[in-house]
Amino acid sequence: MITAGRFQNLKELIEKINSNFYARYNYKNNKQYSYQIILQDNLQQLSNFISDKKKELEIIIPTINLDREDYLKLREKILSMNEFEIIFFAYCYLLQIQQID
Repeated sequence: MITAGRFQNLKELIEKINSNFYARYNYKNNKQYSYQIILQDNLQQLSNFISDKKKELEIIIPTINLDREDYLKLREKILSMNEFEIIFFAYCYLLQIQQID
C-alpha cells in the first residue's frame, strides 16, 4: 500500500521529470527545443541509420544544468521505493504523458 508520504514523493518525482522534459535547451544551430523534441529527433536519426537511409549517425545531447542538491534528495526518495511503488510511479507517469498528448 502506498502511504500519503510515498504518494507525495511519487508526485514530486513526476513533476521533476516533467520540468526537465519540457524545459528548453540549445540544440542544432543554437535554437531552443524541448528535450522531448530533441529525444524524438535523435531517435529518428538512429532509425534512419539502422534502416540504411543515412550512412552516418550523429547523436547530439545538449548540456543540461541541474540543481544538484535537489536531485540528491530526489535520488534518495527513488532509492527508498519498493518495487510496487516504482511500478505505480511508472504507470502514473505514463498516464500523465497520455493526457498531455
